[in-house]
Amino acid sequence: MPFKKLLLAFSLLLFTQVIIAQSDKVDSLRNLLKDSKGYDKLQLLFKLSELKENEPEGIEYAKDAVDVAKKLDDKAKADAEYNLGFVYSSQYDNIKALERFNKSLEISNKSNYILGEFRALKGISEFYLDLDSLELSEKISNQLLKLARDRDSIKHQANAYFILGVICDRKGQADSALILLNKALELRKSIGNQIDIATTYNGIGRLYFDLADYQKAIDCYAKAITIRESINDPEALAIAYYNFGRTHTNIGNYQLALEQFQKALQTFEKSGNNDGIARSCNGIGMVYENLSQSTLAVKDNEANYNKSLEYYKRSLEIFQS
Repeated sequence: MPFKKLLLAFSLLLFTQVIIAQSDKVDSLRNLLKDSKGYDKLQLLFKLSELKENEPEGIEYAKDAVDVAKKLDDKAKADAEYNLGFVYSSQYDNIKALERFNKSLEISNKSNYILGEFRALKGISEFYLDLDSLELSEKISNQLLKLARDRDSIKHQANAYFILGVICDRKGQADSALILLNKALELRKSIGNQIDIATTYNGIGRLYFDLADYQKAIDCYAKAITIRESINDPEALAIAYYNFGRTHTNIGNYQLALEQFQKALQTFEKSGNNDGIARSCNGIGMVYENLSQSTLAVKDNEANYNKSLEYYKRSLEIFQS
């Protein structure tokens, strides 16, 4: 069997195994749920809603968790409201998500549940950031930062600095954004959470990309990729590959860009992320379009141009579906 066909067959087999494994996990949790009570039942419902967060079933599990929590304590109620808000947010029901985040914050404040306050404030600030409501996001992020300082929480200080850095970036305040993101990076390094460190490197890399400081962007993206590969975080790894490819495209390293976009495409295909697939195809099409204008390999120009059209067409079909 040719190598490309073998690779495709292996990728499809791996993807199928992942889907089957997740389905088995859901079935196993459902079986445990039948005889569970109290806090055990609550945790199972949280896990099921997480596994089904992009489906209507996820909302039903999260609502069931809220009902179970009502018979427990304020901590459980705050956690359940936040969890339901998170699932609503995953399904882009923004109004309901904000309502639940605020309810979680209210319960946490009344019961002096600090972890709940941290989580709710972070969720609300990120929610406003996603809506591009920068002033509201900044207000909530500063509340998060103040609480984190008062409670000496390095983790949540880092979270606040990161969000504030992104806000400054959106406002066009690149110098302030770099200062804040690097503060977040140093704090996250002191904790050692590799996922958060990789996320911060990716954020700093994107900022350097926007500033056209491509070598620094490449350095940051490379560090993010190294971490993502070591901790087996495929979805975030695909994003890092994509960003790496985009940067190499801008500086004319087309072969390196092509390799990274193809890695991103393969990873997005395994997870079924259509938006990522479309963006990766668009990136590959852009590379082939640039290669089709070569003055050194003229004989390959037509083939590269046809490949670019092929990937652009696939990207467009996904975006329009």
